[in-house]
Amino acid sequence: MPVEVVTLASGHERRNRRVAEMRRRYTLPGTTRPIEEAQLLASFFNSVDGQSQSFQFRDPIWNTTATVGQSMSMLDITLGTGDGSTSIFPWPTEGEFRRVLPEIATLEIAVDGNLTAPSAVIWNVEQRQLEFTDPPANGALVTCGCAFRVQVRFGTDALSISTTHNGAAMHEDVILQEVFE
Repeated sequence: MPVEVVTLASGHERRNRRVAEMRRRYTLPGTTRPIEEAQLLASFFNSVDGQSQSFQFRDPIWNTTATVGQSMSMLDITLGTGDGSTSIFPWPTEGEFRRVLPEIATLEIAVDGNLTAPSAVIWNVEQRQLEFTDPPANGALVTCGCAFRVQVRFGTDALSISTTHNGAAMHEDVILQEVFE
């Protein structure tokens, strides 16, 4: 339990957070699937060695920079303001998008609300930053929007799959746990 809640005799509560950051947990419900899908799941599970290696996962609910109820836009995230000489704009290190991994093919970048040509910007994966070939002008607002994934691992080192009488496969719930790397 990441947060311990203690109720005092007065009815007030004291909360103690035992982890630095909350992590998302995903449950892929156990179900009957074609045998080929179960084989793909088992193969992938084996390739990442159960819970020992993380991988990218697209959250089925929260997977773009868009505000709830809106479409993704190149104006979703403010990365900074140009000064005419700075060409590097880091991805946010605080807030809701600090842990996500942008899907490069969907990344739309704008300078002062104008879409920037993909050839004018490089996404540096290791540094998690945008690098412009020409620095944005002084006072120009740099924004972006994209679809993204989160880093997860399997929640266990055991995967239970069985076959049914009609040649299909059944697996138990599969748990994925968000990781910070």
